[in-house]
Amino acid sequence: MMAARQGSAEISASESRRVVPLSAAHVEGLRALSREPDVAAVAAISVPLSPEAAAEYIEAATKAREAGRAWIFVLTDQAQVSGICRLIGVQGVPRLIVAIGQAYRGRGNGGFLVRHVLGFAFETLMLERVTATGPCLRLVSQFGRLDGNALTREEWLAARAMD
Repeated sequence: MMAARQGSAEISASESRRVVPLSAAHVEGLRALSREPDVAAVAAISVPLSPEAAAEYIEAATKAREAGRAWIFVLTDQAQVSGICRLIGVQGVPRLIVAIGQAYRGRGNGGFLVRHVLGFAFETLMLERVTATGPCLRLVSQFGRLDGNALTREEWLAARAMD
């Protein structure tokens, strides 16, 4: 189910998993993810994140979202934050960056998170292409034929039409 809306509303819900914009409600979940060095590196957060630093990170993310420059989403399962996805460079070269907590990997969470953030990027923000690298590029490739390191809106829509 896709319920893509701008602002602080969730963009997807399925079973108990949800993809929502990062907000103050996610401070503790963000702090928990920051204890994993690989997740912290991808999310561009310090290891481990203090409560104050988490609040500052969320405030900066909120300002970037309000300015239309970047969006940061979290994957939640019930109240647990299990992953983070950054859609950066929205006004230039949009790039998707995703990290899933170690305990939540191998369960389709990365694909779930990426699918819903791509839907938001192409259907709400109307971006023409979204780039990715590394493991995130592999996740993005599940949702359409890639043009180099990017998925285009046209390919996204074509793949969605075949679903």
